Amino acid sequence: KLEVACKLFPAVAELDELKASFEQALPAIEKYIKTTHEQWSEYVEARIEPTIAQRLDARLLAAEEDGGISMNFDKELMGLFTEVGLWERLQKQAPYKCAELASQREKYRLLRENVLQVVSDYNGILGMLDGNERALFADRIRYLDKKIAPGLQKVSWTSSKSIQDMFMAD
Repeated sequence: KLEVACKLFPAVAELDELKASFEQALPAIEKYIKTTHEQWSEYVEARIEPTIAQRLDARLLAAEEDGGISMNFDKELMGLFTEVGLWERLQKQAPYKCAELASQREKYRLLRENVLQVVSDYNGILGMLDGNERALFADRIRYLDKKIAPGLQKVSWTSSKSIQDMFMAD
């Protein structure tokens, strides 16, 4: 890659210095990448891979103390999607279960977007009502609570697509 870049620039004395510096630094960079990848792989295999199924069995939604709701997707799994992608760009393999999960990143991204839309709509409705209005619309709020209840109690990230779609449609 350095050779390709060198062809784009005119031949100057600094270019030879740059090549020498690059050749000198490259082994240290490659060693750092290898060591970091090994440490990351060990961590993921020990801490994340054994709990992937449990993490995905979490419900779509979580109740907040203020009466609102939030998306309940594991933050380490969200980070894992990014990390696996970055390691793949460096042509490093991710542990098998992580690579398998990362191959479904688009499916989970779309599902997270849909869940966030439900969260935004529900919290937006509750946020615009004051105490008197909440009392006035208590029956409609209970109706909404019944509609989101499956996301709080039953529907998980691993539920069938038809069940997830039915929840999102409501």
